[in-house]
Amino acid sequence: MKADNYFKIIRNNGLIHASSRQLPLISVSCIFLGYTKILKKVVGFFYNTLGSIGKKNQANFLINEDRIGDSFGKLLKRKNLNLIIKKMRQIFDKNKQLIMRTKNEKDPFKTLTVVLRVYPHVLSQIGFYNSIMRYVKDDLNRAKKLSNLISLIAKERDNVANLIYPEIEPLIKKCVNKIGKTFCFEGDLLRYATLQELKSIIRQKKIYKNNIVKLFKRRRGYLYLIYENKEYVTSHKATVNGVRKEFIDVKKNINILKGVTAYPGKITGKVYKAFHGIKISKPGYVLVTNITKPNDTPLLRKFAAIITNEGGVLSHIAVVAREFKIPSVMSTKIATKVLKDGDMVEVDADKGIVRKLC
Repeated sequence: MKADNYFKIIRNNGLIHASSRQLPLISVSCIFLGYTKILKKVVGFFYNTLGSIGKKNQANFLINEDRIGDSFGKLLKRKNLNLIIKKMRQIFDKNKQLIMRTKNEKDPFKTLTVVLRVYPHVLSQIGFYNSIMRYVKDDLNRAKKLSNLISLIAKERDNVANLIYPEIEPLIKKCVNKIGKTFCFEGDLLRYATLQELKSIIRQKKIYKNNIVKLFKRRRGYLYLIYENKEYVTSHKATVNGVRKEFIDVKKNINILKGVTAYPGKITGKVYKAFHGIKISKPGYVLVTNITKPNDTPLLRKFAAIITNEGGVLSHIAVVAREFKIPSVMSTKIATKVLKDGDMVEVDADKGIVRKLC
């Protein structure tokens, strides 16, 4: 595909930088299959066009969140959400058992065969629960309508996330490293293949030098799109950098951030930044992070305030902020890009505003 066509697809489909995760291309490819074909088959709802611009273990997702929210709203008018969640849980339990059993398999090719079959299904469930959050966003009326299911939705989503990051991702990394040692190349490069490419390598039990070179370039930077049921991937430097500049990068001299109130209050303090996963607690500091996860909960209560890139009224940060009464502003989109460790900020969570003081 020509470079201009990548830009046209992104612009014409209203894709914006919606989220970032520490994931390689193989996981992104599994996500896109899960969010499109598998969700359509299981639920009757799907994401149409998706994009990701990545480098090494960092993926920035391009999504039309408003379109997803509207589509999910239409789904709610014709299907029972409680029954869908129940169906999702049954599928998840089956897939979790498969992953846990295959962990003991010594052959990395056999392990990856199972993982690559199951992983897109697991990720489709994250796509489903994220769609609920994109439907609700910061709309309290929509949240109220789903109030009897909020805790269940949060619990189910967290269960899926706790299979992805502690179990499946390390298992993939372990397998590709074993394959690399067997065939005398850097196995981590396999994590920058698409799903179909890696399946082909596993079937053939062979990787060619030109493929290794291609994967090496992708690890340094790639653009990946799903459009009209076809996938497109490029590591062309000018194209990747151009898309990153237009759709991902932000100006560094921004001093005021706007977001959504998770819990009200007004705090001034120094920034402690942790992009993904909180390692330590810094009492009295203002935590700046991409998202918060259930495993972070014990460390969150000592922060004076919390600022996140992502989040909505159903998100983990919203629940924790209310529970611990921590002034918090979520869904700023760019907090981790603009703020750095040691910055002095004023968090006005009453208004959903963050001011960088110095």
